[in-house]
Amino acid sequence: MDQDGASNSLVVGTLNIRNRSDRWPERAPLLVEQLTALQPDIIGLQEIRRPRGQGRWLLREVNRKLRDDGPRYTMASAWKSGPRRVWEGLAVMTRLPVVDTARLDLGGGSRVAQRVRVELPGGQRLAFYNTHLHHAAEDDVLRRQQTERILAWIDTTPDEPIVLVGDFNSEPETDVVHLLTERFQSAYRVANGAEPDLTAPTPLNMTEASRLATIDYIFVDPRLTVEAAWLTFTQPDPNDRRLYPSDHYGVAARIAFP
Repeated sequence: MDQDGASNSLVVGTLNIRNRSDRWPERAPLLVEQLTALQPDIIGLQEIRRPRGQGRWLLREVNRKLRDDGPRYTMASAWKSGPRRVWEGLAVMTRLPVVDTARLDLGGGSRVAQRVRVELPGGQRLAFYNTHLHHAAEDDVLRRQQTERILAWIDTTPDEPIVLVGDFNSEPETDVVHLLTERFQSAYRVANGAEPDLTAPTPLNMTEASRLATIDYIFVDPRLTVEAAWLTFTQPDPNDRRLYPSDHYGVAARIAFP
């Protein structure tokens, strides 16, 4: 539920956490602190490192910091395909009751998508999808094919309101984003009139060759109302202006149900 307590309003989010690269031991407390402050009802995470249980650690640390009177987070993971499945994947953290989970092989670059269906107060359900499309700059065709696979998968699932989040490695004027916005609203654009100037990289991983890009999105079913959307995980360490929770900024949105 959102911080105002409205029963038909939720905070959803997305963040690529950059696995354990780029000063993970130093930035991990920042990630926990800012995720605990945000307290989304449900959030999609990308680049969760499987060895050493990065997701389990994050879940435990966030739950430790929550007030005793609130529901705890659970986590559903979806590992990459092929040999990469032992290394990395996706995760959804939520404080809502989970109805079921599913995973889809996206057919290229070891990429997958996941679906976590959750129950909302009053008995409504939400189908929450999380993904991370292939990253190579020249592979726009593959990313479009992966997007088409996700949309076809969505069409086979129950007719419930949908939120689709993730790192799409696609800027606002690409075919991938055009294809998605034929069916869904981009929450940030709806709330603010345009996409953010960039979602990656943050100063954590910025070099002279860095390509500043907006590639992280929350896409929302037209049956839902976007009340607000904003960038998250934007605060550096007070003693190190290059130390951020991740090399991506996150996106969050408050959405309302009919």
